[in-house]
Amino acid sequence: MKQADKLLALAREQLGTTESPPGSNNVKYNTAYYGGEVRGIGYPWCCAFIWWLFRECGASELFCGGQKTAYCPFVVQYARDNGKWRTDGYRPGDLLLYDWDDDGVADHIGICETDTDEGGHLWAIEGNCGDSVQRARRWTGSILGAYRPAYDEAPGAEAPEDPAAPETYTVRKGDMLGRIAARHGTTVEELVRLNNIKNPNRIYPGQVLRLRESGETVTVTLTLKRSVFARYGSVSRIKEVLAG
Repeated sequence: MKQADKLLALAREQLGTTESPPGSNNVKYNTAYYGGEVRGIGYPWCCAFIWWLFRECGASELFCGGQKTAYCPFVVQYARDNGKWRTDGYRPGDLLLYDWDDDGVADHIGICETDTDEGGHLWAIEGNCGDSVQRARRWTGSILGAYRPAYDEAPGAEAPEDPAAPETYTVRKGDMLGRIAARHGTTVEELVRLNNIKNPNRIYPGQVLRLRESGETVTVTLTLKRSVFARYGSVSRIKEVLAG
């Protein structure tokens, strides 16, 4: 059985597992993670559930390189730093990170169970979903991105290179500039600058946004910065020269 299938099979077995008492965060995944029973608002367990799945399947190294974390933003950063971050084309086994507040910070995590349907929805299995492990139908617009573990790679094998980052994005219904920026590793300010946007709160479906400078522009800029640094020898002076 493939590793992703094994994790999903175990996740399905956990459906219906509930906190005791409800609302306490006292659940077996937290007990395993913290080494004893814990309870209270300081112990959300959606990420602890994912950590537990990998541990129980003997695949702890596939989750954040074997590091122990119950903090969703850490998972996002690890995925981005290690070329395992995806913002579309989600598939079963991907670890989906949700952004409920549209602030670019991951609030929740689940494991993808199905491909995305024509309506832009998919099914995921999530811990700490209504105080229990549940199956949830999610709109992809609520997903910040996904961490795709290196399932079934031979020990020591190099992970495949991440596809080249796209340079443009076509706005879809319900998109917000902050969420687009967070998904593609940039900032609202940079998108506003690149696309000459007058009002950051007004973007339209079908609008094509530049996400970053073209590769040629970036190369020229880096070359210029190196030459200026060699000549002027300080970051502050570089900024003055580039600005002028």
